[in-house]
Amino acid sequence: MDKLSFSEEELAEAAALVSQVLPGVYTAKQVYGPRWKEKESPTDFGLRLKAAVEAGHLTGIEVHPQKTGSNAIRYIVRGG
Repeated sequence: MDKLSFSEEELAEAAALVSQVLPGVYTAKQVYGPRWKEKESPTDFGLRLKAAVEAGHLTGIEVHPQKTGSNAIRYIVRGG
């Protein structure tokens, strides 16, 4: 697995969580909720999530052009 790749299990988890979120703008921590604390390295995981979104591996979500004030990557969840 490439350093920036998501496993099939991670893609399935992300797709399930994204499908449960109402349309809007979120950080990965907000999308993942309590599961975020389970991630071994949230920074690395976040970069891999961004790469998966940018590669088109997840539907209904895209990277927001601006980060938060604390430099967190934001996502636009389209829903559906």
